[in-house]
Amino acid sequence: MPGGLTRPLMARRGGAVNTLIERLRTLSSGPLCDADKQLVASRNDGEGDAYECLRVMCSDTMKLRTSKHDKMIGIARTVQIPKADDFLSVLAALVETGPGDVLVVNGSGSRLAVAGSLFTTELARRGVTGLVVDGPVRDLDGLACPTYSTRINPYAGTVQHPGDAIDSSSVRVGGVIVRPGDILFGDADGVLVGSPGTFQTCLESAANIAAVETRLLEGMKQGVPLTMMTNFDEHLELRRKGELSALQFNENLHTIDFRNLEAIDYK
Repeated sequence: MPGGLTRPLMARRGGAVNTLIERLRTLSSGPLCDADKQLVASRNDGEGDAYECLRVMCSDTMKLRTSKHDKMIGIARTVQIPKADDFLSVLAALVETGPGDVLVVNGSGSRLAVAGSLFTTELARRGVTGLVVDGPVRDLDGLACPTYSTRINPYAGTVQHPGDAIDSSSVRVGGVIVRPGDILFGDADGVLVGSPGTFQTCLESAANIAAVETRLLEGMKQGVPLTMMTNFDEHLELRRKGELSALQFNENLHTIDFRNLEAIDYK
């Protein structure tokens, strides 16, 4: 389907997904990961249906290369470069992108740049919300949309090998599998990947966590110690005794239970 989404992706992008993406804009990766961790632990304990967890790209290698842009949230459009150091397939994919997309590229081991300022300027013009490349990019001062990559190289590659069409396959990027139609969420801490269903399942708990963190920050700004806004003293004493306990933030409207975090063993 030239100039637009493939039919399977068009089916996935409806009002519900757009609403989900708008709500995700109010969050950051930390609360989403905390919510995901709790869900993984509870579902592994047999509470509720099976849950497909979020995938987190390796932050040691997949790095945000722009500092002047908002967080990246959008629908994955995938590209597999057929030959290292050649980015014709990426240019071909460019003309198929549109508003709300995130272009996700596996560079096939490329050592030369496969995108830069001209490319990201066109992405931004098309309304694309970000670019994620397992490989090098260049022109860091001129990147026009949120851009993550594993490498930087000012030398550009060649443009001779068109490869397969956009969304022809899932790709491995940043150490995780990204499927066409997945949601990507990127901020200064890194990139999260998951299905719309996974993000939807995380949403309410993540919003609750973010609300509590905001209240705690407000309390500390007013001079209230963080530990006084939690059950820290009781929790620490119980754990020193080897007894089960859950670290909780005390708040009238919201409560976060950190029982799913790794307990401190004082023995």
